[in-house]
Amino acid sequence: MRIVGKDSLFRGPMGILMRSVRAIPVNRREKTNFVDYMAQKFDENDEFVIGMAPEGTRKITSSWRTGFYYIALKAKVPIVMAYLDYGNKVCGLGPSLLPTGDIQADFKIIRDFYSGIKGKHPQKQGEINLLEK
Repeated sequence: MRIVGKDSLFRGPMGILMRSVRAIPVNRREKTNFVDYMAQKFDENDEFVIGMAPEGTRKITSSWRTGFYYIALKAKVPIVMAYLDYGNKVCGLGPSLLPTGDIQADFKIIRDFYSGIKGKHPQKQGEINLLEK
């Protein structure tokens, strides 16, 4: 399994760790065709799994980023909903969802699944809304 992280995590001592686990950097400050790049990686590899956190990890956000959705849609691979539920002290993998292209309907399924799951800091946990452009 590979993880995707913002490119600033690849500097200094943390960069050594990120590269050692073969993490994939993403530059969110500029357009880099990252969705196309990741879809190509799925096409090139028989076995390829990535882990992404679509919500902010340090502060509350008003919406989820949608790159994970568009990567899965373009690569024709399922989204597997993973979770760390601190409220119930469990973690695991939920259902998988093969994106249909109807992002509103697909996000309703995602929102319904995560509705009862509490993060470590629930006060920093935002609602699952789509990023409006």
